[in-house]
Amino acid sequence: AEARVLCSEDLIRFHEEQRRMMAGHLKSLCHIKDEKIRHLNMELTEYTSDWHHLGMHKQTPASMSHEFQCLQDRHHELFAGQGELRVRAEQLEARVA
Repeated sequence: AEARVLCSEDLIRFHEEQRRMMAGHLKSLCHIKDEKIRHLNMELTEYTSDWHHLGMHKQTPASMSHEFQCLQDRHHELFAGQGELRVRAEQLEARVA
């Protein structure tokens, strides 16, 4: 019985260590991916700022797609903000009434 308890404790420690190691590994993978994304964003920013300064811009499918995605994101942000403002206005109207 004592051997079983020791084995169980060892198994628990093993699983905890495995979980910590997996979490650390996944965290490092996420960090690497975050760095790659940050680097790509920097490149994109440099590219877009370069053509703004030069006054020339070649419209490519990739740039149009990116521009469209940015506009969609902004639209969703504004739409969500409008909903929040509408709720807030209704709350204020209810208070006044």
